[in-house]
Amino acid sequence: MVAQLAATWTIGAFGLPAAAGVVALAAYTGGSGGPMVAGPLAAGVLGILLWLTISGTATASVLGGTIPMRVLWVLLVLGPGTVLWGFGWALTAGSVFGIAGDAWLVLLCGGLPFAFVAGVLLRGRLARTAATGTVVVLTVAGFVALAASTPTAAQERLGQAGRETLYVVSIPGYRPMDTSYGGHVGAGGFISEVPEVIPPQRWITIVASPRGAAVDEPGPCGETARGAGLDGAGCTAEPDGWIYRRDGSEHGYQVTSGELLVVVAGPHAVDRQVLRAAAATVHSATPAELSALNAVGKEGIHMADVPGYIAHVRGEPPGVTMEPANVPPPQNLLIDLSTALTVDMCGGADCTTEPDGLVYRRTDGRHGYVVRHGRVNISVMGGLAVDRTLLRRAALDARPATDEEILGSMPPVPEQSFLERLRARLRG
Repeated sequence: MVAQLAATWTIGAFGLPAAAGVVALAAYTGGSGGPMVAGPLAAGVLGILLWLTISGTATASVLGGTIPMRVLWVLLVLGPGTVLWGFGWALTAGSVFGIAGDAWLVLLCGGLPFAFVAGVLLRGRLARTAATGTVVVLTVAGFVALAASTPTAAQERLGQAGRETLYVVSIPGYRPMDTSYGGHVGAGGFISEVPEVIPPQRWITIVASPRGAAVDEPGPCGETARGAGLDGAGCTAEPDGWIYRRDGSEHGYQVTSGELLVVVAGPHAVDRQVLRAAAATVHSATPAELSALNAVGKEGIHMADVPGYIAHVRGEPPGVTMEPANVPPPQNLLIDLSTALTVDMCGGADCTTEPDGLVYRRTDGRHGYVVRHGRVNISVMGGLAVDRTLLRRAALDARPATDEEILGSMPPVPEQSFLERLRARLRG
């Protein structure tokens, strides 16, 4: 019995890894046809070694009496032994037990599946019972460990996630803009669950574009500025010759100013007549207007007379954005959760220290709380219309994201291995 178990352990510990290496080398050097030759050859060599083992220790096994029974013994040890070996290797390579990185443990454990299968086929009832019980216990333990484990790919993704600064929170009455963390838990921006309380966007843009870059659109659109907004929009001719343009998110008008085409546009919440009246008063910005915009020396800036609106210079494409003066922007009702690895909890704003390790922070148009966890500052800031008590509670409730929440926020792994699919099935 000792000789048989020692021999099968040796074949599993040394022979099977060598055979796997030969097949991998054949695949690398011989293309797709290499494994088709190397695989059966390696299996044949292992079969011969096992045949010699059972032939020399026949009296130790219940299947050692005849040649057909010895062939069956070889097949049983080689087949289930290889399956258990592959399962054990995948399990340890997935860092469930931390064995794969230790060469001596790999050597020791690599031969155990073959020795255990041979043990199930021993002649003594006590030996068979012990071997069978050990196989069952280890297999069940492997399934349990697999179900509770984190895949290697997931561990790598978690390691790359910068998890020290990943904090999430659930805010009553608000929902996260990024829902990938699951449920009402999120990070970054939060918006009210009641859309009606959020004022719609009512900005107006005035952007000029050279006529030389214009294109001739079919139908009533005609000459159309490119890159200034509303290019590609649908066009409707109005009775007095004006062309009204509208796409899926904006609408407005286009007017000519010398060698420039000026587009006056806004979201659908802006009344059409307001945009038409603005387009009717479009003019090249005066020196006084450029000075008020801090845009002295900039060319192509156009303005319009829009009562109740305040103008600001915009970036690309260059132009002007006008916003309602007395209507709070939607940002006033938004909340943001952010983190930073910094010692300064105030950052130059107006700050007040409060109990529970909180710092109340206020800037132009924003206020909220900062709390420090270890090296990380967790900041929950909102517009001035957001209740201060709600921001304080959110800062205290912010917590590190769990592994499942982090993985859920990442793009899924395109392909899952058999082990990962088995893990998912075990988890239900």
